[in-house]
Amino acid sequence: MKSRTFFPSLAKKPDEKDRKILRRIEENAGDEFAFLRDLIKVPSLPGTRAEGQAQRVVRNKLQQIAGITIDEWEPNLRAINSYRYHPIRERTDGWNYDGRPVVVGVMDGSSERSLILNAHIDVVSPEPLSAWTTSPWDADTSGGKMFGRGANDTKAGLASIV
Repeated sequence: MKSRTFFPSLAKKPDEKDRKILRRIEENAGDEFAFLRDLIKVPSLPGTRAEGQAQRVVRNKLQQIAGITIDEWEPNLRAINSYRYHPIRERTDGWNYDGRPVVVGVMDGSSERSLILNAHIDVVSPEPLSAWTTSPWDADTSGGKMFGRGANDTKAGLASIV
């Protein structure tokens, strides 16, 4: 069986285009870590208004990027309930999206093709808190790594997308 890599550009010696991308990553690393830290510091537990606060952090970051148009809305439960198989259809536990908008950054291009990069902003509860050596919302940096609730799932992914 022939071996394949999912990252073909890493299987060869970097060309000028690759080096340009790597330089840009290096140049922006500080800003990206600051953005990630800002995201981690927001306890965006599901169903809480902190999700909206975290989305504002994302919106504010997107507003700093030239060429980005921001689309923001709160999902309409009545409309969602019209979709027969939607996972939150007809919830009876008081679930709503008040103060918890969806934030989308759009960058127009010249191609007919589109690319969607997506991440969620909510995080799993950090319980038990006794398992943490620092607060899960501190965005602690130790040994060149950042620790905090959502750092891996999926706020770092979101920061890298933006």
